[in-house]
Amino acid sequence: MELFKQNQYAPIPIEIQAAVLWAMQNNLLDDVPVDKVKDFQAKLTEFLTTRKADLLKKSARESDQRRPRRRAEGGGHRIQAVV
Repeated sequence: MELFKQNQYAPIPIEIQAAVLWAMQNNLLDDVPVDKVKDFQAKLTEFLTTRKADLLKKSARESDQRRPRRRAEGGGHRIQAVV
């Protein structure tokens, strides 16, 4: 659960979240004590942003392409109340 905690007003970019979740799913956190998970996440984030910035940019572009587009008029789907 430590991986999903974010500070208020400081959301973690989706590409960083994806990288951290990938690390978790591939057992890279198995030997990390729970009280050190946030430190691991911070160090992985630093590594990715300083040494793998191109990879993060590519991931962000691909993420943006997968997001559904909103309609220009009305901002998306309309919701009707059922009475």
